[in-house]
Amino acid sequence: MKNIEVAAGIICNHGKILIAQRRKKSNFELLWEFPGGKRERGESLQECLAREIMEELGLQIEVGKFFQDVICTYENVTIKLSMFFAKPLAEMPLLLNAHEQAKWVSLDELTTYDLVPADKTILDELLMHFQSNTQYLA
Repeated sequence: MKNIEVAAGIICNHGKILIAQRRKKSNFELLWEFPGGKRERGESLQECLAREIMEELGLQIEVGKFFQDVICTYENVTIKLSMFFAKPLAEMPLLLNAHEQAKWVSLDELTTYDLVPADKTILDELLMHFQSNTQYLA
């Protein structure tokens, strides 16, 4: 079984969270996710997240506090997904190099999107976290 480490961002700005829709003909096509990607050899998870967001969305971010790890096993791969809070360093239009679309959504809106399984597993905990720690949404 193959093991992959992935870093993903809960990127918050002005009360909204960034989500991205996976491309057609990809794994979990057209489902929504917290953006991020695979860790490369020699980089930290925080460096991975910043690099992936720049490559995929053209957005420079500041990676903040660790939120949690999620382990998901699929047919022949196990993914360790490490979630971090982050914020954009500039207001920039989003590039869509790896996604169909990307959106800034409110917490209430977030629950209406069909998320990839790994992200779905943390949604309730994330919503509870935001109810008691609203500074992350600033």
